[in-house]
Amino acid sequence: RIVFGSYTFGLRIVPATGGKAESLTEQAQGPGAHRWPQALPGGRLMYFQGTREDSAAYVISLNKPEARTRLMNIPQSPVYVPETGETDYLLWQRGTALVGQALDRGTLKLTGPVATLADPVSSGATEGQIYATASKHGPLVYSGTPRLTQFTWFDRAGRALGTVGAPGDYHFGPFRISPDGRTIAVSLD
Repeated sequence: RIVFGSYTFGLRIVPATGGKAESLTEQAQGPGAHRWPQALPGGRLMYFQGTREDSAAYVISLNKPEARTRLMNIPQSPVYVPETGETDYLLWQRGTALVGQALDRGTLKLTGPVATLADPVSSGATEGQIYATASKHGPLVYSGTPRLTQFTWFDRAGRALGTVGAPGDYHFGPFRISPDGRTIAVSLD
């Protein structure tokens, strides 16, 4: 089966051989799309639901998707890493750092100390996803590219004239140059 989500509906499920996608979770009206589904053992699935006010990772059973368990409050989707035995791991972003903690597969409770794995790690703030992944038998892979950018003034010949303001997360805008051409208005999430 293939599970997917988007901004406009909850999670959908379709047979891997093709066919019509069916609703797996119902999304409430407004923001907070169900995104970034990840398979867990025992026919369970973890997904992320995020809004400006409330973002969290949830776990559902594919057999009973209407009953969901809030795994943790978090601004971006965590990454599930399977392990042998009863303990798995959950990775998430804390500030700019990627951290991890053991996850009891049966109880879905985080246990033991939180370990810092890498810093900095990039994320898509508006998409709710950190740019990291790991596998049971493979290495941890992540993007350490900082998301901070700097506005720079250029003349009509393409020569840099200087920078404007402090570095920030300006990747998605919106931003506009003032009518007098001396300042920039920007909206940050």
